[in-house]
Amino acid sequence: MIAPGKVGDLAVFALDEIELRQEERRYDVPHGTWRFTRPPAGFRATIVAGTPTWLDGDHTGARPGRMMRPTAPAPA
Repeated sequence: MIAPGKVGDLAVFALDEIELRQEERRYDVPHGTWRFTRPPAGFRATIVAGTPTWLDGDHTGARPGRMMRPTAPAPA
């Protein structure tokens, strides 16, 4: 449910514009390593906890989420 007071993450996109674009290398990983990425195609926005973090392919600078770290499994 999308409603005032609810917390959730949303991806907003134009279904008819979704496509698989060419991979690109980005050298933005710590310690000089690289990663593959693709330019966005059809994605309009990513909204985290009600705050836009990406709009039309550009980062807004907002970081409303929190880091989730793996936890050790419960003892058997």
